[in-house]
Amino acid sequence: MTPALADSFADPSASIFSDAVFYTPWSDRMSEPRVISPEEAEELRCLNTEYFDATRRAAEALRTDGRPLLGEALQTVLEGDERAGNAMRRIRAIYGI
Repeated sequence: MTPALADSFADPSASIFSDAVFYTPWSDRMSEPRVISPEEAEELRCLNTEYFDATRRAAEALRTDGRPLLGEALQTVLEGDERAGNAMRRIRAIYGI
């Protein structure tokens, strides 16, 4: 058990990501682990939430029961797509891909 994980059991507010090492499956540098700082881990949690929220909203707006996608629904899809794209670009930047 890592010290950070042991600390998280002793203190529930402690982060288990303080010494986390993540491997990026998209990278051809698998032998070189990418160390994610606690700040980056928190940002990744927020970005993942942002990404899934944006895609969920866009998917809901796409449900038009066969009607053309116009007006507010179209704007919601476009905004959701942009937000999801921005979040994914930042996620990739953090992972170095």
